[in-house]
Amino acid sequence: MCCCLGAKDPKALENLVNSMNVKTESVNRDLTSYKGILSKLSAAKELMAELMAREKRKQGERYGPRTSLHVEAMC
Repeated sequence: MCCCLGAKDPKALENLVNSMNVKTESVNRDLTSYKGILSKLSAAKELMAELMAREKRKQGERYGPRTSLHVEAMC
């Protein structure tokens, strides 16, 4: 329950939840959902970085030889 908050004492969160008159189950469900969303966003960020690197590499392969031929023709 406290893993998302970085708290070391689960009682701290429980005390906070109780002082706010909120159900512990609701807070647990919300924190689990939040943790899942963060995980998905992290995976999406990694995938985007991989796609950008692959596109950059493809673009280099497409335009790399043409550029070198164009430079050689100018000399």
